[in-house]
Amino acid sequence: MSNIFESLKRHVVEYFLFYILLYGLTLPAWLQLVFLSSYKNIRNILSLPIIFVSVVFVFLFAILKHEQTRIKLFSGPLLLCCLILQLFYIIKFYSIILSSYILAALVVISIVMSVWSVLVYFYGLDKERNKFIGKEIMNYFLLSAVLFYVPTVLLGRYYKRQINKILAAGSVNVDGGLNYDQIVMMIDAKIGQASLLQLFLTAFVAILFFFFYRKVKNSYGHQLSGLKKSLS
Repeated sequence: MSNIFESLKRHVVEYFLFYILLYGLTLPAWLQLVFLSSYKNIRNILSLPIIFVSVVFVFLFAILKHEQTRIKLFSGPLLLCCLILQLFYIIKFYSIILSSYILAALVVISIVMSVWSVLVYFYGLDKERNKFIGKEIMNYFLLSAVLFYVPTVLLGRYYKRQINKILAAGSVNVDGGLNYDQIVMMIDAKIGQASLLQLFLTAFVAILFFFFYRKVKNSYGHQLSGLKKSLS
């Protein structure tokens, strides 16, 4: 059990920056899909702002705990309050969240990132290491962002036009216009297509960025080992 515990602790410290950057990289694209789904039901976006704001604050207080500031004295209670707030709204909006696997995926990501932040709160960060890796990884991060956001924007525009066409075809002023059930079914199909494509794109970019991150992390490890040998 202690080996598993130490392995988890090491993973939290070594890959914290990777998950933070990946979370920031992919979140806006998933939010775009949520807004697309709001064509069918505006309630689909009601649960997200509070949940994600609470996730941001969980991150903030987890990091502040290791800073030399007065607020670190309050970071524990504030982090706990954010987690309770997050849990409250997830329970409150569970029926809305479960109505769409897009929303469910976003909330699962939020839960995972919150748990990660709690681990960071207890185990801390290797600031010098993250500072070095952060500088080195930035070019790879920007490359991943381009590979992710360009297709995402094009995907969003394409499906937005498709949904607008469906809504236009359902107008009462159009001869042979679609009825409500047909409109909902066709919009669901388009959102499902967009979600599936976005999921594949997200997985591709996440895997690619992971290999970039490992390359930089291993490079740092080799440099650190070389420095230790030269000093010994």
